[in-house]
Amino acid sequence: MYDPGGTVAVVDRLTGQDRPRLLDAVLGAAAHRGDVLAAVVADDGDASLAALLDDRGLAPIADVWAWP
Repeated sequence: MYDPGGTVAVVDRLTGQDRPRLLDAVLGAAAHRGDVLAAVVADDGDASLAALLDDRGLAPIADVWAWP
């Protein structure tokens, strides 16, 4: 992994009825806190979340092979 030089917000789950609004709130809170990067864990089979993340300018950075 790469060190962006500051705090990274890690979102391990993005659930709920309005994921676009929730993601915007999470990204806004991370920016307000001064985080330099946001990482959202997303199932590779979740096409709607992948499209949402892409729409917000987020790109895949790592593959996770196991998650507790």
